[in-house]
Amino acid sequence: MVQLEKSFCEEFMARYAMGMRLAIAIELVRRYGYSQLQAARLAGVSQPLLNYVLNNRRKPRHLYRILSDKYCREVVAKAAELLASNKRIDMCMLCELYRRIANIPGPCRHSHYRGHDGTSFYRNGFYQTSR
Repeated sequence: MVQLEKSFCEEFMARYAMGMRLAIAIELVRRYGYSQLQAARLAGVSQPLLNYVLNNRRKPRHLYRILSDKYCREVVAKAAELLASNKRIDMCMLCELYRRIANIPGPCRHSHYRGHDGTSFYRNGFYQTSR
């Protein structure tokens, strides 16, 4: 019997999405001088959670692993740089960037398939959300 397989992106985001958001917020505060509130809003986390993490009152699951992984640190730094320069990014782009930096082979079977004209089905197809 064949099962529906989980893609790399699905696994990566299920495990690390909140940790990546927190790591990006931390980077915005420490490197770019954003206030906790500004960084939390940009990264999509709550300001109280960010405060707890920055003051070592909470140690969220997977945050240590993200901060100790050189590929994740590169992705976090790049994401913070893009947000600080007022560029719009999403978690899908972080996953693509991680795959590129970590040299993970093969196509992603989640939502990064490209149409013949280069458009992403994620943004223009079934997964599209209203913004």
